[in-house]
Amino acid sequence: MAETNTKKELITKILFIVGIIVLIFIFAFALIKFVPKVFSGFASVGQFIASPFASNTIEISSNNTNLNSGNKFILSWKYSPKKEGDYNFSYDCQEDLTIQIISDKGPKNLLCNTPYNLRDAKSAELVASLKKQNTFIDLPVKIQYIDSDNKSVIASGEIKLSVKNETENASNTIIVAEPVIDNTITDTSTDSNSTKTTTTKTASTKTTSTYYGVADLAITNAYAIDDNTVTFTISNIGGTASGIWYFDYINTNGRTETSPMQISLSRGQGIRYTLNLDNNYSNDNVKIIVDPNNSIYESNESNNRDTIVINGNNNSNNDDDYNSNDDADLKVMDFEVGRLSGSRFTQDDEISDNNEAAIRFTVKNIGGESTGSWKYEITGLPYDNDDSEESKSQASLRPGQSREITVGFDNPDEGSYTIKVKVDSDNDIDEESESNNTKSDRLEVTN
Repeated sequence: MAETNTKKELITKILFIVGIIVLIFIFAFALIKFVPKVFSGFASVGQFIASPFASNTIEISSNNTNLNSGNKFILSWKYSPKKEGDYNFSYDCQEDLTIQIISDKGPKNLLCNTPYNLRDAKSAELVASLKKQNTFIDLPVKIQYIDSDNKSVIASGEIKLSVKNETENASNTIIVAEPVIDNTITDTSTDSNSTKTTTTKTASTKTTSTYYGVADLAITNAYAIDDNTVTFTISNIGGTASGIWYFDYINTNGRTETSPMQISLSRGQGIRYTLNLDNNYSNDNVKIIVDPNNSIYESNESNNRDTIVINGNNNSNNDDDYNSNDDADLKVMDFEVGRLSGSRFTQDDEISDNNEAAIRFTVKNIGGESTGSWKYEITGLPYDNDDSEESKSQASLRPGQSREITVGFDNPDEGSYTIKVKVDSDNDIDEESESNNTKSDRLEVTN
């Protein structure tokens, strides 16, 4: 009986050992079969983690980024794809813009906001066309690389082009442009056709700059030289360059002409324009509009328009013209009351006593001789004692020249004031007329 039990125990041990050996063989087989796949999976995870740091940008270039409407250009791109796929071209919708691609079969219109399959091409010949004359746009175009399997975007790139459609003047008007050097800096220059000045309560003149923020194109010194000639200055009094721009000139009957494309104006730059008008514009009013399509983001749009009066009577009664046979003649124009914030004037006939009160006006010589030095006097200042102040001497104004002046008053007193300015307050100038030397306006200062 004991012998039988011993045999059973021996068999059990042998079976156990055999089982262990079988398990070892199975485990070893599993290691050989599946471990490489496990490590391969780890490698895939590593690739997935690394992929966000891999280059997914397509480098795009063009043989010309400043395009004339209708001209061909070549777009090229560089990218090293890791997977099979196709390149797509697309562009945003822009008013009056069409793009064509040139192929062996001829030009083909490409729809905006719609991808166009370029397959494995690395360049394309295109044409950008603008229907509207005397316009320009910034045109972003995009190239994407699309995965053939799941149609996802693997890489992309973008380049910005400029497209313009510029034509010659439709009328016979001749436009002459003359650079103006920083026409807002000094109040004593006789070379500039425009000056901006700010004075304090004591009428001591200080120079200010209106430069801040974004671009700001402004029209100043717009007047008629004679029945067929007008002049005006356009300056960038903002803080950044304007970019390319245009201006319109329009007569009373609504006929509109657009200037050729104008160069970008940096901060402080200005151009004085003289328009020798054809017969369709002479003997009429001419409205000047800067950036008529509002393509430039400006801090102030209110100074983009002005109207020049031409009465067609050989300048005999036109206050905006000057007669070379007349004596000098100072005229106060565009008198306004308001407030100052830094160097910015805001027109307002009711302000708080916490504001800096201000007046702004233009003095123009509409006579035929230079004025020589002159002064102006301001009465009815916004203080309880009804102060008046006389300016220091101002630089001479040539015939037709004007100067814009801004005067600030710190800490105004509460009350209602009639503020009045008089030019040539010492009567030093022999003028053609003294009747146009004064202007006034009412200012309310509240608590």
